[in-house]
Amino acid sequence: MAFVVFLGAEQLPASKPIQLHLKTNACRAPCVVATTVTVPHHADNRHVAVVWGYADADSRTWDLDAGTRESEFTVEIADLPKGEHTIYAVLLRDHDGTQETFEDSKRVSVQ
Repeated sequence: MAFVVFLGAEQLPASKPIQLHLKTNACRAPCVVATTVTVPHHADNRHVAVVWGYADADSRTWDLDAGTRESEFTVEIADLPKGEHTIYAVLLRDHDGTQETFEDSKRVSVQ
């Protein structure tokens, strides 16, 4: 007996609103951690940030609008101190005044 399954477009998994990719998850100090953030097109996308520390200099931000298509943003993070770190990518959407946030994160170890 044959069993056939058909997945229509509406059944395919949706892409993540934001994805963070690290070129490496471990390095020896001093090192540079290369990151790429991917944000698929969505009319409500307004702001993207990559954050790796508490100081103002420890982040990078981009403004988006309804016309922004799928975008990739790259950041090279230098001078992370030795230890374990979490890198965050955050997306802000605004739909008729209602804000939504999405995030992705990755860990990196600096030795």
